[in-house]
Amino acid sequence: MRKNYVFTFITYGISFLSSLFIYYYISHYFPKIEFEKYNLSKRVLSISQVLLMLGIIVALPRAVAYEIESKYGQQKIPQVFNAALIITVLTTLIFACVILIHPVFWSQFFWGTPLYPKLIAVVGVYGVSFAVFNIPFAFSRGLMLFSDANIFTTATSLCSILVLLFTNNVIGFFLANTVINVVLGVTMSLLVFTKMRFKIDLNFNAIINEAKSLLAFGVPRIPGDLALDGIMSVPVFLTAHYINTSNASSLGFAVALTSMAGAFLSPISLILLPYTSKLFSESKMPELRMHVKKIFLIFIPIMFIGTLMAFFLSSTLLKILVGEVNPITLFYIKVVSLAFIPYVSYLIVRSVLDAVFTKPVNAINSIISFGLMFATSYVLYSLKLSNEPALYGLIAGLFSLGILSYLSYLRFIKQH
Repeated sequence: MRKNYVFTFITYGISFLSSLFIYYYISHYFPKIEFEKYNLSKRVLSISQVLLMLGIIVALPRAVAYEIESKYGQQKIPQVFNAALIITVLTTLIFACVILIHPVFWSQFFWGTPLYPKLIAVVGVYGVSFAVFNIPFAFSRGLMLFSDANIFTTATSLCSILVLLFTNNVIGFFLANTVINVVLGVTMSLLVFTKMRFKIDLNFNAIINEAKSLLAFGVPRIPGDLALDGIMSVPVFLTAHYINTSNASSLGFAVALTSMAGAFLSPISLILLPYTSKLFSESKMPELRMHVKKIFLIFIPIMFIGTLMAFFLSSTLLKILVGEVNPITLFYIKVVSLAFIPYVSYLIVRSVLDAVFTKPVNAINSIISFGLMFATSYVLYSLKLSNEPALYGLIAGLFSLGILSYLSYLRFIKQH
């Protein structure tokens, strides 16, 4: 298992650096308007993917991991895959078709301007390719084929960088990545089915039953995903209203760095979800508790060091990424970094809670934390207790999320 963690972290380190490089390259070598288009597109994709995947990215590896050792696993696992693929491809296709029918309207809806109909149409089509790639990716994780998932994730990162050499506009970038996602997704599916000697099972009734199970698990988790996204994004919008757009942009940058740090630590969730599901199905609770304890002992000190680095090295980071040190941005980065440890605590136990509870515990914790974030911001603003109400609302929301998640984990441990 240690080997899986090491190579998955290397993979996501490559993915993290490639994302930074793409951000840097487009901002420096594409026309300025293209950089704005890229940022607009990423925001739409961030929100739409949460809705369109219907929680299947979590439900699929969990369901597969539970079936690995079962008597009928060889028969049921392909049915689970087919159900997940059909659900997500259908939802993303409907999304793409709705956008393609009236792209001018959706450009106005998402971005407040009718000037980008081609861009929003391409973003819609790209969403379909996202599903085609991520379903076999989640499937590989459920089967504990982490090396296969890592190879294809690295391939997408490197191919995205290569695309930059052949285009100087965002539409071309997303179209090329659409083709890459489809090709790599289909290839990964064929490879996994061949390696595991699965047969393509088109038993319609069985697929419908598996689809119902996946949706019953995944859909109730969507409000929680939206609430988590809200904890990160709503303070930026509130800052724009409370103070000004310049401060909002600076806070958005600080939040983006926190999100990138979370993305870098995502291998924990990627491995822990199927691994926890497998251990829990086999009633290996001591092994599960020890595994989670080791992860905490490793990553909490790392995040403490990360917080110190944010305080003392953030000015250097700003110079590298944006070429200047804005005092407001520097202040936001330092304050937001205080929530690194509770945020990472949430990331560690999130997958454990999803694996062992059918009830959407993470969603409940996220919704409560979102409410606390909003309430804190509102009270501080209304009573004029702070010049940065949304910033401290964000901190309250992230601390709440970390504490509630850890308490939920302790409750599970006590019950088992």
